[in-house]
Amino acid sequence: MIGRDLVHQRDEASQSTPADATELEKKLRELSNTTPASPSPEILTPPPPSMEELRESQLEIEKEAFKALVEEGGIPSQPIELGFDILDNPTKYEDYKDIVLYWGSRPVSGHRLGFVDQLNEWRNFRQSQQRIRQYYIRKGTFPEYQRKVRERRHKHGLGGDVELCQDRDQQSRLATWVEYQDYQLRKLETFEKDVKKIEGVLDTARKRLTDAGISGFSSVFEPDKMLALNFKHDGEQANAKDREDFADEALAVAKNRLRAVHSGDFGETVNRSTWISLAQERVKSLSEQRDKLGPDWQGLDKETKREWFATTKELRRAQKTLEVTQLDDFGEMVPRATLLRLISDEVQSAQVRLDEAIKSHEQAKLRGKELGALTDLALTERKLKQHMILMTWIEQKRQLIISECTSSSQDSQRPSDQCAVVKSQTKTLRSHTISEPSRRNRSSKGAGREKQQQTPSSPLKPIQPSKISKKPTKKVTGGRRKRGATGKEPQSTEDATTDSQHSSTKQISRPKEITPPPLKAINSSRVSKPRTSGRSRSRKLDVNATESVARHRNKNEAPSARQKRTEQLASARSHPRRSSRIRKRPERFCPG
Repeated sequence: MIGRDLVHQRDEASQSTPADATELEKKLRELSNTTPASPSPEILTPPPPSMEELRESQLEIEKEAFKALVEEGGIPSQPIELGFDILDNPTKYEDYKDIVLYWGSRPVSGHRLGFVDQLNEWRNFRQSQQRIRQYYIRKGTFPEYQRKVRERRHKHGLGGDVELCQDRDQQSRLATWVEYQDYQLRKLETFEKDVKKIEGVLDTARKRLTDAGISGFSSVFEPDKMLALNFKHDGEQANAKDREDFADEALAVAKNRLRAVHSGDFGETVNRSTWISLAQERVKSLSEQRDKLGPDWQGLDKETKREWFATTKELRRAQKTLEVTQLDDFGEMVPRATLLRLISDEVQSAQVRLDEAIKSHEQAKLRGKELGALTDLALTERKLKQHMILMTWIEQKRQLIISECTSSSQDSQRPSDQCAVVKSQTKTLRSHTISEPSRRNRSSKGAGREKQQQTPSSPLKPIQPSKISKKPTKKVTGGRRKRGATGKEPQSTEDATTDSQHSSTKQISRPKEITPPPLKAINSSRVSKPRTSGRSRSRKLDVNATESVARHRNKNEAPSARQKRTEQLASARSHPRRSSRIRKRPERFCPG
C-alpha cells in the first residue's frame, strides 16, 4: 500500500505543470510583506526652536522687507541695525518710539518691527497711484486730482505744494511723498467720518434709553475693561432672547390648546383620552405635511423652503402641545367649561410672561446698542489717534526731504566753499578808487565807465562835450608836498588844481584841436609854453580828460569822496610816466 501511494504521487508530480518563477517571486514578496517587521527605533522629534532662533529668523524676514521698501522708494520707520533692542529698550530711542509702537500695534501681521507692514502699505499706495491715474487720465481730468490734493492739504493745514505727474515714475521723490501723505490723509478723513457716524448712533441710543427710562452706561470707562464688559452684556442679552423665545413657544402651545377646546369635538364634558388623541392627530398631520414638501430643506426652491421651515415650526409646537396635554392633572372626565377656564388663564399668563420677556430683551438691546456705540467710538478714536502718529511722522519726513533737496541744490549751484571769500573780495573792491581794477559786482554800464577811465585816451579820440564838466573844481588845501623825479619841488595841490582848471578851460574853448585827423594847424604865435614832445602832450590830454570825467561823475558825491579823488588825480599828474623808449647810452671815448 505504501509503495502504491508513492508511485501514485510520482505520477501526479510528473503530470503537473512546472512552477512559474515570476509567480513564485511574487508570492515570496507578498510573504515578506506580511512578515512582521523588526521594531524600528524610536523617532526623535526635534526640540522646539529657542527664542533667540525665532528672533533670528524673524529678523531675516524683516531685513528682506526693509531692503525691498528702500529699493521701491519708501522710507523705513527706523534703521534696521537697531533690531529688537528698540522693542526691548524703547526709552533709549525716543525719536523712534512712537512710530515703532504704531507699526507694532497693527494686527496685520506678526512681525513686531513693522517693516513687513510698511512694505505692504507702501505697495498698496503705489497701486492706488496707478488706479487713480488710470481713472483721471481716461476722463482727461488729471488736473482735478491735483486740485483735490491741494484742497485736502489746505484743509488739514499742511503747507507746501508740488506738481504731480501723470506718469508716477517720472515724479520727484518729494512729489511722491506728498502723494503718499495725501493717501494717508484720505484714511484719516475716513476715520473722522466714522467717528461722527458713531457719535450719531450713540446719541440716538441714549435718547431711546432716556425715553424708555432705562439707565445706560457711562461714556468713560477703562479701555482694558471694555472687552469683559461686552462679554458680560452679550450674555445678558442672549439670556433675554432665550426667555423671549421660551415665552413665545409657551404662548403658542396655550393657544393651540385653547383652539382645541373651542372645536366641536367635545360635548359638555371632555374625556382625557379624547383630549390626548386630538393632540396626537395634530402632530401626525403636520408631520405628513412636511414629508410631502421634502425630507430636508436642501435642494428646495425658495418658496417651498419657506413653507418647509414654517411647517417644521408648527410641528415642533404641536409636539410641545402633546407633551403638555399628557401632563394635564385632571381625571378621566372634566367639564368643558372648567377646561376652557383653565386654558384661558394659561394663555393670559403666557402672554404676560412674553410681554415681560420682550421688554427685557428690548432693554438689553438698547443698552447693547449704547455699549456697542461706545466701544466702536473708543476703538475708532484710538485708530484715529494712532493714525495721527503716522501723519506726524510723514510730515517730519517731508520736511527732511525738502531740506535734503535744498542742500543738494545749493551744492550744485556752489561748487566750492569760496563764496564767502568772493563776497569779501567784492565788498573790498567796492570801496576802492576809480583808478583801481574793475569791480566784480557792477552793472554793465558802470563797468563800461570804469573801463573807459582805465584805458588811456588817445589825442585822436574826440571827447563828447556832454562829458566835460564846465563847473570849476573846488580847491583843496592842506595837500602834502612831494618831490618829483627831476629833483625839483613839485607844485602844491592848489597849483595842481588851478592847472587842472586851466586845462579844462582850454579843452572847452578849443574842442576842434582834439578832433581826429586831418588835424588843424596850430599857429606858432599862439604857443606860449615850451615845446613838448607829442607823447607828453598826449599824456597831458589824457589826464585832463580823466579829470573832467571824474568831476562829471562825482558832482553828486559827498565832499570827502570828491576831495579824495582830486588828490589822487593831482598825484597822478605830479608823477608823469616815463617814456617807454630805450635811450641809447653815449659811447665811451676810447683814445686811439
